[in-house]
Amino acid sequence: MRKEYDFSHAKRANQIPHLIALQSNEEEIKLDEEVLAQFRQTGQGWQIRLNDALKEWLTEHSNQLKNTSNEQLAI
Repeated sequence: MRKEYDFSHAKRANQIPHLIALQSNEEEIKLDEEVLAQFRQTGQGWQIRLNDALKEWLTEHSNQLKNTSNEQLAI
């Protein structure tokens, strides 16, 4: 291992096209405790699995969502 590294030509992740897609946004959402508990019990990486489950649901229900108004979605 080197004692020093030259990072003068390094790029940030948001400057590398294939890494831009990996960036995520931090949002606060309300989920039932039982839903969180189930995902947390799966161990490290539970947030990624929760995100994947949400993406899968959106893919399976995309047509249904396109035909749904905001009023119908409101709880």
